[in-house]
Amino acid sequence: LDPPHFHQQVERWWREHGPLFRLRLGRHTALMVGDHRLVAEVLRDRPDGFRRIPKLEQIARELGLPQGVFGANGEAWQRQRRMVMAGLDPAHVKGYFPSLQRVASRLDGRWRKAARAGASIDLQADLMRYTVDTIAGLAFGADVDTLQSEGDVIQQHLDRIFPAVFRRLMAPLPTWRWFPSAADRELERSVGEVRIAVQGFIDQARARMRERPSLREHPENLLEAMIVAAEREDGGIDDRQVAGNVLTMLLAGEDTTANTLAWMIHLLWRNPQALARA
Repeated sequence: LDPPHFHQQVERWWREHGPLFRLRLGRHTALMVGDHRLVAEVLRDRPDGFRRIPKLEQIARELGLPQGVFGANGEAWQRQRRMVMAGLDPAHVKGYFPSLQRVASRLDGRWRKAARAGASIDLQADLMRYTVDTIAGLAFGADVDTLQSEGDVIQQHLDRIFPAVFRRLMAPLPTWRWFPSAADRELERSVGEVRIAVQGFIDQARARMRERPSLREHPENLLEAMIVAAEREDGGIDDRQVAGNVLTMLLAGEDTTANTLAWMIHLLWRNPQALARA
């Protein structure tokens, strides 16, 4: 296995062996599924037929990352999913549009400034900042503005977490437990900074709700809706699960969205006819 290029290896094997094949990893055997319809069917079978692997939960716990809907299983996943989806219904999403426009305008301004100066841009890094700012406004009602900051911003710490989780998932031995490297220590610092930021989002939301009690009946963002659910006796949601889903939104929303947009822009640039139609 070649971990940095594992996705490309799997794609080659898929072309060679078809959409379903087995992969032996030491004592474990994995079923590789390369058909998007089957993948969708498997994901819909969660949590009874499909669950996240226990190693993912173990790595998150080791890093001190609270569990959100992305990694939860069983009844905990069902409760958290209901809570998260309630905050993402169409009526709520429509109310987020002004926040989305504000962040998009900043990205536009950043790129126009680079164009005027004839400077190149790091497309993926800028889109990572853009998605963090978007999610912070959409899900937490927070104006983070990493697009106009060049210092030690939350996005730089988030960038370390996803790759580290993947590396640890793929590692045959947990060497970081016995011989922590400089990168492992840097990761610990980043996790600490992100946890502080997440708690800050929660504290800001609670302060808004104390000042405006009407938000308990009509929450204006996903975090406020989650706090209301956590405070209900029958909700089965505690503060740690709220924090886990704040982190889930930041990690899962930032990386996937930014990379999808980066690939789309790259492919449109390489296909001028498609770009003109778009």
